[in-house]
Amino acid sequence: MKIVIQGSIHGGALSFTQTPANGKIVIQTANLIHNALPDYDPTSRVADQIRSDNLHVSVSALNQDDTCVRSLEGAILKGGHSQIAFPQEKEYLQSNFLTLRPQICRTEEGILEELSYFQNGLATVAIKVKIFFQTILPQIFFLGTLERDQTLWRIDCSYQRIRDMALQNGFSDPIRAYDISGVGSEHGTNAQIYRTNVPFPQRFVVCPPDARRTYFLFQNSLGGFDTICASGPVKIGAECEIQSYSNHGEEFEVSSGYSETTTVNTGFIKDTATRKLWFEFFRSSNRYLQTANGLQRIVLEKCDAEHTNLQLNDYTFQFRLSAPEKGAGEIKRTKIQEFF
Repeated sequence: MKIVIQGSIHGGALSFTQTPANGKIVIQTANLIHNALPDYDPTSRVADQIRSDNLHVSVSALNQDDTCVRSLEGAILKGGHSQIAFPQEKEYLQSNFLTLRPQICRTEEGILEELSYFQNGLATVAIKVKIFFQTILPQIFFLGTLERDQTLWRIDCSYQRIRDMALQNGFSDPIRAYDISGVGSEHGTNAQIYRTNVPFPQRFVVCPPDARRTYFLFQNSLGGFDTICASGPVKIGAECEIQSYSNHGEEFEVSSGYSETTTVNTGFIKDTATRKLWFEFFRSSNRYLQTANGLQRIVLEKCDAEHTNLQLNDYTFQFRLSAPEKGAGEIKRTKIQEFF
């Protein structure tokens, strides 16, 4: 007997065959499929939703004459959730964005917010936003319609996009908060059946900018992207490991081995949901620092995340940029007054 794994990723293919040893086959299919799945790159901003095809995979057990003994087929999402199956997977995916953030979270201008949704078993899903203004009644607008089944969609939910949509429709009142949710439709016996809260709403409360906050974007274990905010102090350190040589008693440097690391404190962890979200961030391998110049991928060096129940807790972690900046960067110059 042999096992064959086949799948496709953006037109590519993956296959694997193994002959039994001592009458037994053990294949870590999860590792094979995980390595074949692409890492989603959120560094390019978009004005509308993004469709990102997932991996459709089939696993078959064949006899020597290639007759099929058993086969499994399905769609695979990047991430997985601790390899624990959901009791009602289809209903969960239809009713929820792929986020592990609290259902009410804060955002501010200049921060990238993204929600992912896996279209699973519905004809269409219309994504809408309900905007809560400061002095006028809430307004509802549609962000787009997700039409392709068994597909992972990524939706830009940043405050800038919502504000621009309101302005284009003639609403200039300040925005206090906005909800992102959906209306799903499925084929009934005689007509389309529409279901609200598919998925359930995610609320973003708009806060004034605060230089003390540090925002990160990371891919969670559901395969979606979450934004997380650290409110504690930030320290930037530099290290040098000098390489030199001597010539006739005089020493010359070859390389300084200069590197920068940033140490961040999360601020106090106020609830269990925030603690779990930070642990998701530490577990992730696809993390980005949000800066005024966009997203910069980071590598986590170490973290101190000990949590004691019924006490105020905060975590500290250290990271470096995956592509370090060279030099001091741009220095802006202006006219100066005469010196008297």
